[in-house]
Amino acid sequence: MKKTGLIILFFIFLLSSCSNQEEKENKKYYQTTLVQTGIIQNSQSYVGYTDSFHSIALAAKVGWKITSITKEVWESVKAWEIIATLDSLEAKTGYSSSQDIINNLENLKNSTNQMFESQILMMQEKIKQAQTGIEIADIGAKGIETWVWETKETLQNQLKTLDNQIESAQTQIESTILQLENTKNILSQKESDIYTNSKSAITNADILAHNIIDFLDSLLWVSPVNQYKNDAFDIYLGAKNSSSRNLAEAWLSNVMNIFEDIEKLPGDNNTDREKKLEKYHTLFSHDIRELLKNSSQVLENTIESTSFNQDTINEYKSKITNFQTQNEQIILSVSGNYFLGLKWSLDSIKNFEKEKKSSLDMLEKQIELAKKQKETLESSKMQILTSWNTQITDISTKNEISKKQKELSENVLKEARAWLESLKKQKEAAIAEIDTQIWQVKSWKNDASVMIENGKITSLIDGVVTKKMTEVGSIIWPGMPILMISNDNNIKIEISLPQDVLEFIQIWDEVQVEIEWISQLVSWTVHNIFPSKDLITKKTTLEIKLPENKNIKIWSYSKVYLSSEKNTSDGIIIPNSAIVSKYMIPQVFILENGVTKLTHIKILKQNDSFSQVEWLDVWQSIITEWKENISDGEILQ
Repeated sequence: MKKTGLIILFFIFLLSSCSNQEEKENKKYYQTTLVQTGIIQNSQSYVGYTDSFHSIALAAKVGWKITSITKEVWESVKAWEIIATLDSLEAKTGYSSSQDIINNLENLKNSTNQMFESQILMMQEKIKQAQTGIEIADIGAKGIETWVWETKETLQNQLKTLDNQIESAQTQIESTILQLENTKNILSQKESDIYTNSKSAITNADILAHNIIDFLDSLLWVSPVNQYKNDAFDIYLGAKNSSSRNLAEAWLSNVMNIFEDIEKLPGDNNTDREKKLEKYHTLFSHDIRELLKNSSQVLENTIESTSFNQDTINEYKSKITNFQTQNEQIILSVSGNYFLGLKWSLDSIKNFEKEKKSSLDMLEKQIELAKKQKETLESSKMQILTSWNTQITDISTKNEISKKQKELSENVLKEARAWLESLKKQKEAAIAEIDTQIWQVKSWKNDASVMIENGKITSLIDGVVTKKMTEVGSIIWPGMPILMISNDNNIKIEISLPQDVLEFIQIWDEVQVEIEWISQLVSWTVHNIFPSKDLITKKTTLEIKLPENKNIKIWSYSKVYLSSEKNTSDGIIIPNSAIVSKYMIPQVFILENGVTKLTHIKILKQNDSFSQVEWLDVWQSIITEWKENISDGEILQ
């Protein structure tokens, strides 16, 4: 009975909320303020926050044990914020278990659906297979008569193609063998030419080495043969720098020794000739090159004399330069004017060996592949002939088997179609039964949700907690107050002022106040000036009590305007947000008895937020927000 009553109250509240929501959707939004008197003058603003003196009590709709209170005294609360809860373990347990049951039923529904879908798909696939079997059997029956002659014609074409391919493979073998023999002969001649050329390169290198050594030995007289040939200019040779001559003589002696060893090497076969070429290449590319360079330095450091004049020195320099040119040619030249290059001969020998191996290997592999291809083709021909004989023997047996398979497929198709219809009906019934169970459990869950919501105590307004009447664990009854929340009546503002400003302020002086979210200046008087100053800031607190205004909220950001101007008079004051500037003429919407009236005004004075105007009366209601969607003479709800 208790749960049933709570459920009825919940539906009444839900219907009421829906009705209120529908009314709100039919209303046009706007905000108004009242025309007031005030003063616009030069002033300074001081910041403060609104506070209230009054509170309202919040109570629970049902009685039970308090399990939590989320707010303490002076903590802010928002409208519809949950600030306390009652023990609703039983309802929560029912709610949770209901959800678990719903989840299990949904899973059961999914698995049941998947199970039937899987079986249906299997049966549909079985039907397709049976239909395919029938089609195959029909095709086989229709094509069996023409199969023999068509296959025979295909066989003859295949055999003819294979015979041509076998003949072509044999031709390829013979052609490649002939190409191999020709390639061997060409390579043999090329090898003979390369080593003949290398012999000429060795001979040319030997001649040039003899010429260079003989000339430099006659100049530097390292060997006993030429020891006394240059006595006439011995003391002048390299006299500027004796170390250059010593270095050249040392290199000449080294070259002589190396050359003597090279000449002793055999050169009869190709291997010996290649080794001799490498020795000569090293001799000319390094040792003789350095010898000629150092010998040239000796002549550069030689002193001219009567027995060894400059012309003779230049002649010797020219001869060394000529030898240096020949030295580079003997190394690099492919077909020089006087000799063949050592490097070309060496590269030709090494490249020839690679070319010979590559060419012969490739041709031998081609012969091997052609032979294997011929064997494969001959084997394929025998397989085709064997297969043909087997097919002719088995064709009558296969015809009988095809007829039996068609009859079997027709029986399977009939049974599968009947079973498919049965599965669809079983699935529909099973899903419908689970859906009914889910609907019942959701009804239980909704009942538990109503009980849980009634166990939540929410604030109906924005404000702060000013009093706490009970504690967690207490037992309450319906309507028993739990917390007091401050409202918006009798609001005050406290600001801190320096001492020099207080000299112009007294109790009951009127001040202008601008409050956050309020589109008008509030005129009020100083309510209290605290006598003590803050020890740190050296400022005194000023208290201003505001008039009752439902739009003024607690803890709103506020500005208090204080001025030292005298002899200023009151005027009609409106917020700038109320001014309509259509056709460059200032106007305002006056709301009288729910009807709008667009009225001209005259602006006398303005600041950032407010204007002093004429042609309006005090306490007239004017529209300040959403006026862009309102027209003259419109009836507002």
